[in-house]
Amino acid sequence: MTKAGSPLSDNIKPPLWVNAEITYKCPLHCVFCYNPLNYASTFEKELSTEQWLKALREARELGAAVALNYKEPGLKERILDAAGGPVDRIVEVAFGSNTDLLPDILKPNGTVATYASDAVPEPSFPFNKWMGGNVNIRMFTIYQLDRLTQDEVLQTVSPLMSPDTLVHRIGERFQFEDMVKAHEAVEAGEVHGVAQVVVGKALEHQ
Repeated sequence: MTKAGSPLSDNIKPPLWVNAEITYKCPLHCVFCYNPLNYASTFEKELSTEQWLKALREARELGAAVALNYKEPGLKERILDAAGGPVDRIVEVAFGSNTDLLPDILKPNGTVATYASDAVPEPSFPFNKWMGGNVNIRMFTIYQLDRLTQDEVLQTVSPLMSPDTLVHRIGERFQFEDMVKAHEAVEAGEVHGVAQVVVGKALEHQ
């Protein structure tokens, strides 16, 4: 990892990290645990050891530079060490689960941009701790952006679609007429990676 605020090394390409939840078969007794308790229904959908090893190998091939187990103690210190100190911006996909941690790894006047809080849909957070860091909270959904901003986002993201810049792990391909099957497979947790829907024969191998 490079130091906070410095440009990324040319030989490091997205993705830059991996969030892997290996198992939910846990007694939830750790003093630092903040998981919800309704994980019993997920047990049958967990990956086997062989599937996890395959997933981790693929993550390494895709270029993941840092992988941290958030269930182990000392997460704050490990994040700060990996990032070279507090960071300017955090993209958070589990907002409600991390409200106590985020101000500790963010620079003053930093921003937390978030678009998900599935495990804790109605978060509470330590107000004074966030106010003391002058933290900016940026809720995000692209569907509510104005047209000009959407165009700016697309112009920024589009160059990443060039070959060898943004690499997706395609778990399974579906033909356009099988759109329903694609949704059902994702909802059932059967696709490990991106579910790609081919909208035209000419695009099938791209």
